[in-house]
Amino acid sequence: MKSAFKILTCLLLASSAFAAPPKDTITVTAETSTNGVVPTSPAPFPHNWFYVICVPHGGSLSDTLHLHFTDTDTNNVQGEIATISFAAVGNPNLTSGITVPGSIALDDTTNTTADVDVPLSKSGLADGTYTANLQISASPSNGFSLSHDTIHIQVTVGGACNPSSEISCFFTDSNFLDLTDCSGASVTGNTGGRFQVVTNAKKIATATNPGQFYYNMLWSNTTGSDQQVTVTLTPTNLIPSNTDSLEHPIAQAAHAYFFDTATGFTDPLADWNFVNSSGQKCGPSGPCTVTVPANVTVFVTWYLVWTGIGKNASGYLTGCANATADIQATGQVVGTNINESCTTDAKGYRKK
Repeated sequence: MKSAFKILTCLLLASSAFAAPPKDTITVTAETSTNGVVPTSPAPFPHNWFYVICVPHGGSLSDTLHLHFTDTDTNNVQGEIATISFAAVGNPNLTSGITVPGSIALDDTTNTTADVDVPLSKSGLADGTYTANLQISASPSNGFSLSHDTIHIQVTVGGACNPSSEISCFFTDSNFLDLTDCSGASVTGNTGGRFQVVTNAKKIATATNPGQFYYNMLWSNTTGSDQQVTVTLTPTNLIPSNTDSLEHPIAQAAHAYFFDTATGFTDPLADWNFVNSSGQKCGPSGPCTVTVPANVTVFVTWYLVWTGIGKNASGYLTGCANATADIQATGQVVGTNINESCTTDAKGYRKK
């Protein structure tokens, strides 16, 4: 027993001798950008800050991120000096527009805080989503630990991100995927989308590709005060999805929900799904009467299908360039001194 006790004691002492020494803590705080984008640090990413930035179609990225650093003596060893370094990785179209800061030095006694600016500047970005990470490291690594070591930057150009206008709209399919044009490129604006009309041997339309459409509309309340508005929805050659044989709608096809205008969508697909599942129900075709707080954007979605299903489609030409099957949807926002509308359209062609 004494021998076993001596062995256990030796093992405990050895474990203590080789235990990692405590480190100072460097807290990294991402702050609101120059253009008012508020960063988040959501689970399950405890070491990441997220900036989600919207740029309108044809616009340029121009903003500055602000980072604050604090060195706290958490190992009771004063006078240690940390060197903080930065690197940008990710989509080269975005990383080339990031001005990576130079290294900074911090200590836990006289130089405990620092502020770092990260300018973002890029023109000519095509519509789409771009992501990059600003990586942060502290050396010596065995002396310091970082609360956050990654600044995740997501820039979405076009589509739902159109801060230059109070209202915008666009078509997607039922998976929130953009329609495409004849070249196969995503159409993130409100015009130019194409879809196929599938027919049987008798030229009767049996389906479309995509099979359903979503009209998506965003209106931002920039009036400075809460506004009660009514959103009306008008289709052309479309009806609400889930209808009976007489085209009577039998389900909630329209929904509305709100997002902070400054932060936009933290996860566009998840937020869109949330609108459709948990947003305010607006019936088959609206209207939606909602109170929109100041500086908040209302997101309205409307689930639709083409009215030509089951009808003779021989009058429609084949080939994307010859598309003539018009569909449109319009959302109109009306309130006190408010009257804005947005129409999106697409054209269908018969599949060979």
